[in-house]
Amino acid sequence: MASSSDPRKVFNDIDTDKSGKLSALEFRNGIRKLGLGLTSREIDQLMIRIDMNGDGVIDYNEFINKFGPHRNKEAENLIFERAK
Repeated sequence: MASSSDPRKVFNDIDTDKSGKLSALEFRNGIRKLGLGLTSREIDQLMIRIDMNGDGVIDYNEFINKFGPHRNKEAENLIFERAK
């Protein structure tokens, strides 16, 4: 996982095919690498909440909207702390 809590670095690390979008599989694998203990269902629900336009992938704008530096929710901070 990324060595920094910079959202762009985390996004690029999860985007293994370098398409500029996170597929469900890339997102699921990226979240699992963080070792947060989320179930597949919880990860899928998180993806649905982040995928604002419902196209089945997470683009960088959707990702940054949820996990960007302006966000301070406890779960989001935990994700970035684990990514360090």
